[in-house]
Amino acid sequence: MEKRKTNISLLGRKSYTLSNGLKIHIPTVNEIRSENDYNEIKYFKLITPFVCTSTDFMVDLYDKGIDFQTLDDDYAFCASLIIGNESEKDIDYSKLFEGANACNFEVVQDVDGSGSIYIFDKDNGIIIDRGIYEEISNVLCKMHFRKKEHRRYSNKMSLRKAVEFEKDKIKIKQMNKKSESDLDSLILFLCCNANCKYDFETIGNLTIYDFYSSLRQIQKNEHVDNLFLGGYTGNIDLTKISESELDKFKI
Repeated sequence: MEKRKTNISLLGRKSYTLSNGLKIHIPTVNEIRSENDYNEIKYFKLITPFVCTSTDFMVDLYDKGIDFQTLDDDYAFCASLIIGNESEKDIDYSKLFEGANACNFEVVQDVDGSGSIYIFDKDNGIIIDRGIYEEISNVLCKMHFRKKEHRRYSNKMSLRKAVEFEKDKIKIKQMNKKSESDLDSLILFLCCNANCKYDFETIGNLTIYDFYSSLRQIQKNEHVDNLFLGGYTGNIDLTKISESELDKFKI
């Protein structure tokens, strides 16, 4: 069996082919934003089952009386989110997969007597088992610079306090949010940065991975420059800074 890659390259690519031949589409910023903010919201909802864990839904699950820590199987949780999206007619997963027509996944369990879960779309012949899910998740997390988080709390009190803290963070974020678009502020930052070679008209042609990579690279360059400036002025002891943090090529 072919060993699945964990360290993949997406720079400059428009798609990425999985081990089963399925191609993941890497959209441009313009494709994601389209004509209105809802298209951007819809896109990020589309990738949610593959890049999130139950930890990301801690508050919603807690309010429903569910301890998110009991949903520790990422693949099964992905399946549950896809089931939850079935009622939304405009959620079309074919936007993620090249060559697929209108794609609506179904989830079945124990078709072979093993208790296994399968996510599939019979019209396009797409079957996502646990291994393919991990590949898709790896690609989409890399594409959007997402890291999966798995938290654990030792007792109900610490869980309740964590939920209260997350609710406060959500309220503050909503209060400070100036637009429904999460990309607006990032586009503004890049286009107003002297080190960015794109303007408001051309930046939308970047794929979402190239866009996030450019953002991270500029931020890393500024961070490293500030560290060295602090070292030269004697305000920062550079011997206590790791080599990777001082390396502009590691974003």
